[in-house]
Amino acid sequence: MKHLNRYTIREKLKYLTIVEDKGKHYVEDNFGIARKSLRDWESQKNELEKAKNKDAKFRIKGNKSSITFEKEEKLIAWINFNRKLGKSITTSIIIIKICELVPEIKLRSISCLYQWCYRFLRRSGYSIRIPLHIGQPLPSNITELIFQFLKETSRKKSYLESIGGDLDSIVNKDETPIYFEMVNKTTIDKIGNKNIVSIH
Repeated sequence: MKHLNRYTIREKLKYLTIVEDKGKHYVEDNFGIARKSLRDWESQKNELEKAKNKDAKFRIKGNKSSITFEKEEKLIAWINFNRKLGKSITTSIIIIKICELVPEIKLRSISCLYQWCYRFLRRSGYSIRIPLHIGQPLPSNITELIFQFLKETSRKKSYLESIGGDLDSIVNKDETPIYFEMVNKTTIDKIGNKNIVSIH
């Protein structure tokens, strides 16, 4: 797969200066930057020059993307925070989160968002991993739930005895289980991380 370079604003302006002096063909032949990219940068030159952070690597507001470098940095911080807690993060969850950070992209094609998501994961050092340990924390009111269960069981037992029922006649039939909460089989995590934990 061809590696796509992401140039800073400072680098883009530098190459545009060379274009003005020696032309697009010279820059393409000597620096490997496609003429189409150079034309795009020329159309964005005014916005590039106005940008305060010349070392940022993102597309200035335009037709191609409204997901800026700063928004991706916020998303990365959010992913890292939740993964430290052991929470499972999927591509669908990432897309929902970026739509919260950048509301104007909600009307875009969902397939385009998934394509962006996979590119974002690659350039940010993430990959889709299979958790080695999957767990579910006990609810904070676990003691209360246990007593409720015992109370309800005792009530049903008393009712069964009141109508002359036989406790030995109660059997456990083989039934199809229904998940209380579906567990994700994969999660997003840093490339190279050996201990992949997922808590639901």
